Amino acid sequence: MARPTPVSILLFVLLIGSFPVSASNQVVILQYHHVDYGTPAATSITPELFDQHIQYLQQHDYVVVSLEDAITALRTGKSLPDRAVAITVDDGYRSVYTEIYPRLKHLHWPFTVFVNPAAHDKANSHYLGWDVR
Repeated sequence: MARPTPVSILLFVLLIGSFPVSASNQVVILQYHHVDYGTPAATSITPELFDQHIQYLQQHDYVVVSLEDAITALRTGKSLPDRAVAITVDDGYRSVYTEIYPRLKHLHWPFTVFVNPAAHDKANSHYLGWDVR
C-alpha cells in the first residue's frame, strides 16, 4: 500500500474540517516541521509544496487565525470564522525563518512556532539561533 503524500494528508485534513456548521466553533490546525530540500522527507515538504498549500488555502477561502485566537474562541464558546485554519511549526528549524516566515508575513497570516530549547542550546546549524537577525 502506498504511503500518503503530504498533499493528500493536507487535503484530507482540510476536507474533514470543511463541513459546514451553523456556528463555527472548529478550527483545523496545520503542523509543519521543515520546508526545505535537504531535510528528512518524513517531516519535510519542499518550498514549492508549501506554496501549493498556501494557494490551496487561498483558493478555497480558508481563514488563517492565530492559534491563540483559536484556543481562546474554543474555550469561551466564541465563534471562529468559517473555514478557520491555524498554522503551527514544530522545533524552530532554520526554514521557519528562511521559507515559512517570508511567505506568511507577505500574506499577513499568523503562525505559531513551538521551540525545543535544548536543541537550540546545542547551536545546531539546522535550528534558528536565539538571536535571529
